[in-house]
Amino acid sequence: MEQTLKQKLYILVIVSIIAIIHTGCAQQCAQLNQNYEQALTQESQLAEGQTLGAGMPTHMGVALRFDLVRDVARTLLVKTLSQKLDLSSNINIGSGKNIPVELSSDALNIGFEPDTACETCFRITGDLGGDASVKIPLIGTKKIPLKGAFKMIAPIQFESSEDNTVKVRLDPSKISEYSQSFLDLELPGLPEAIGRALKQPLTNQLFAKLTSRLKPIDLFAFKAPEFGIKGIKLFPSQLTLMPKQKAIFLGFTSNIPGVAAGQGLNAEKAIAFGENENMAVAIQPRLIKGLVTILMQQDVIPRRYSMQGQSNPQGPAHVTLNQVMFASASDAPVAGDPLNIGFRAWNLFGESGGPCFWFDALVKGVVSLKDRKLLVNFEQVELVNASIAPQLVQGLANWKGAEFLNKTRTLIETTLSEPQITVPGGGKLTLAPSTLDRDNTTIALRSLVTFKAN
Repeated sequence: MEQTLKQKLYILVIVSIIAIIHTGCAQQCAQLNQNYEQALTQESQLAEGQTLGAGMPTHMGVALRFDLVRDVARTLLVKTLSQKLDLSSNINIGSGKNIPVELSSDALNIGFEPDTACETCFRITGDLGGDASVKIPLIGTKKIPLKGAFKMIAPIQFESSEDNTVKVRLDPSKISEYSQSFLDLELPGLPEAIGRALKQPLTNQLFAKLTSRLKPIDLFAFKAPEFGIKGIKLFPSQLTLMPKQKAIFLGFTSNIPGVAAGQGLNAEKAIAFGENENMAVAIQPRLIKGLVTILMQQDVIPRRYSMQGQSNPQGPAHVTLNQVMFASASDAPVAGDPLNIGFRAWNLFGESGGPCFWFDALVKGVVSLKDRKLLVNFEQVELVNASIAPQLVQGLANWKGAEFLNKTRTLIETTLSEPQITVPGGGKLTLAPSTLDRDNTTIALRSLVTFKAN
């Protein structure tokens, strides 16, 4: 009887202890769930209804040397200006006298260079050739060679569309706003008085006809990377000519969170071209965390994993990002630019009856350029902190292959090395990456780009 009573008391104690542990674990899990939900509410959200444009921090950008811009612009301008320019006119020279003139001219030696007339101005230059037929009273028809030169000033501008395509456009409709635009016409072989009387009217008419041919020309088109994000918006934020570096910088902002005012990327870093480089693509590294976070929120990137880092829609581990940043060179696990990604894994259900807990980890990787290809590799995972005894965090190295890290790798590699840049008027750009450069606000991939007209 006494033995039976002792056994019952023992069982009661064990049950009570289990109940206490269970209650403690339940309370712990409830608290961890609450903390996790709070962490989600503190994540940055995709900005909606936000006015994007000039003055906002630049998130990504493209730098182009003037010679590349010139090659593209000249190719497109020649298509328009190389068509023969014919003019028939009846010039009044006073005293009721008119002189019929027939001109057939060609635009030759088309040039395209930056100009100081405005911050984004370029000048279109060329020579005139051809011939003229002038019917002179009392003398008859005289055929003479036509000579001349022209200069037209026009700005380049951004043009954005609903499909997140941004075009760099030359706008010749502004030519008349710049007094530096002119046409100098020579009519050799005419009597001096006749030549004087004809020169200005013919110059005005020929210049008007020449400029009327020039419609807005799309030099480059940039298609915003969609990243798989619903509702992403891209808008021009910066268009700068940098004569000292002989380059133009085209900056874009977006409604992706993470880049505060004053933290935009550094255009000077992007345009620090080497001798055989003429194009650079740059992003602000803080943008990467915002991208991955939004992709998690939209269920494009899995947020739930097993405790071994395998993607699992029913997994106990829920991931939030702490940081995505470039570290000092001394922190690189192998040769390359060190990239650190910090994350927190929230074990909300426990495994095998274990407790709920969280742990913070730091993934150390490198970004490098090998055989003209940009590579991102994750080398090691370190435990930074945990809400339980650190030794209970098992299989940490397996997290190197977690899907959110693979997606981060793809975002960096494709955004920098596979920009969607086209020449709408015809032609192909071929990129050959050569230099990877970065600082705290900018990572830039510079390339030698060749342009081949269609």
